Amino acid sequence: MSSSAAMVTMIDRQVGEVLALLKELGIDDNTLVVFASDNGPQGETSREMGNQGTPDMGNSGPFRGELGEATEGSIRTFCLVRWPGKVKPGTSSYAMFSIMDFFPTFADLSGVSVNSIPRLKINGVSISGRIQDLPVEMPVRTLYWEFGKQAGDPNSGIVGEVFQAARRGPWKAVRYGIQSPVELYNLNSDPGESTELSEINPEIHEEFVRLF
Repeated sequence: MSSSAAMVTMIDRQVGEVLALLKELGIDDNTLVVFASDNGPQGETSREMGNQGTPDMGNSGPFRGELGEATEGSIRTFCLVRWPGKVKPGTSSYAMFSIMDFFPTFADLSGVSVNSIPRLKINGVSISGRIQDLPVEMPVRTLYWEFGKQAGDPNSGIVGEVFQAARRGPWKAVRYGIQSPVELYNLNSDPGESTELSEINPEIHEEFVRLF
């Protein structure tokens, strides 16, 4: 608990320093601030991946899993956005997006077309409309994650067992190892990924199998 409390205190102080500097420079009202996490809480799985000596930190709430897994507890994280006059305080969204969407979003908000940048290939999409709470529909797409656990010595750098996950709409598929079966879940009705649905949804399951 002491390590977790110290981490929260440090983050709170450092974010406060950034916001104070923006105000001091007179650009507070014209700066978009994004605070996001790249993974869920740390635990035993994280230590198995090579993060030795790290204590348990955080809680994934109703979601199963932690950092280094293919479950929602590992890959579904929060994102806070502050932009005075553009983002209405207290609003929220459950739109599905990824950190890879940040670059095209920032470009869009800056009036820059990512298509105008030579040789640039990106997988992300702009979510500027959702950030500003505009009635914009997110494109239907499939997001994919892959986690490689360390093989042998935690510092070997050799990738061993691979975990995979994919999400399209309410459907989520996971596979824990290349030779393992692909599991299927409906996150709308089962955010904790407790009921495997491949047998009663074979067509959807097969689509993810082909993807993996």
